[in-house]
Amino acid sequence: MAAPTFQIINQDHDGTGISTITPVGGSLRWTYRMAQMGGPGDIFWDVALSDANLGTDDFAPLRTDWRLQMDGTEILQGGLVTSVNTGSDSTGVFGAVKVAGLDWLHYLEQPYPFDYENVASDQATNQLADATQLFKVWDGATQQTVVGDLIASIAGYDGDPGFSPVYDGTGWTQTLSKEIAFGDTTTLLDMIVEIASLDDPRGFDMWVEEDGTIRMTAPRLVVPSAVTPVYTLDDSTIVAPPLDWTNSGPLATDTVAMGSADNNTSRIGFSKYQASRDVYRRWVEISPASLSDGTTIAALADGIGYQDRFPHKDLKVTVRPDLLDSGDNTAGFRNLLGQAIGVNYDVSPYHRINANFWIVEQALYSPDSCNWLCDLTLSQIYGTSAAP
Repeated sequence: MAAPTFQIINQDHDGTGISTITPVGGSLRWTYRMAQMGGPGDIFWDVALSDANLGTDDFAPLRTDWRLQMDGTEILQGGLVTSVNTGSDSTGVFGAVKVAGLDWLHYLEQPYPFDYENVASDQATNQLADATQLFKVWDGATQQTVVGDLIASIAGYDGDPGFSPVYDGTGWTQTLSKEIAFGDTTTLLDMIVEIASLDDPRGFDMWVEEDGTIRMTAPRLVVPSAVTPVYTLDDSTIVAPPLDWTNSGPLATDTVAMGSADNNTSRIGFSKYQASRDVYRRWVEISPASLSDGTTIAALADGIGYQDRFPHKDLKVTVRPDLLDSGDNTAGFRNLLGQAIGVNYDVSPYHRINANFWIVEQALYSPDSCNWLCDLTLSQIYGTSAAP
């Protein structure tokens, strides 16, 4: 089967195409990334100044967007251009422009959009702004309502990407009370990551697709009690360097969630796991939260506690994406976030890795401008009643 080809489509904020270029061989690298595991995904590529499709000022940071296309037809990912760099060699010759970008979630990395302009104007004329200008409050709203309001808050912004949130799963009915004060610097994305994890001890999945669809799944796309890996990796599929396995132990056996002040009293949630205490001693972690009601804080403590009480076994492996699926040599280039993958690998005589892992990040690149590699970042899956 023929190796896949890739193109970058440069476009205006309204989606109008400006140019389609072919990245310089070996320069293209992109990463699909879970939002809760490090924020937006990223991309890097070089475009040769000799590319016949390159026009004057075709792209610029934040002024233009990008889409990654495979084989001339399939769009894999999209987002915003964030950096452009070029330079000459010692003879003064310019050869290429280096471009970097982030996926669409980057637009949520800004604070809640209060009406700053009118508040500033009112202040200048000594008028007191009303409460709706200084606070955004939810009282007993569901997670889905609050998350939807946060995403919709930037609708109508100049250049709004037009997000479409999708809430999969049954973990969106937990109610909460939340308040955002004027001047709060917490980003919309960070608020969503915190809220979406409530009332689900297994966490959640969140990423953005190429068309601006924000995919959120709670419980996670793969439920720990019923794991069916999409692929299984062993000595024949993991390539050099074979792997990087880290066992950090549990982050905590006792979790304290500290909510925000409410009538001079901070709400407190607590969760413990005696089985991990017995093995690892007692370790306490305190997690602050910008939430106020007691039920929500208790749910948050349970969610954080479940994530932290088992040994954190993280694995990075490198595979050939074109060999991951024997029936489809392009399957490994697509977004596999949230899926489960099995790993069976012997680190003799110390340990044998034989477990299922969540795929939380995929980084694809070509080190030799010919063959492609994919670095998978994986997090081990534990069942709800797993031993420590």
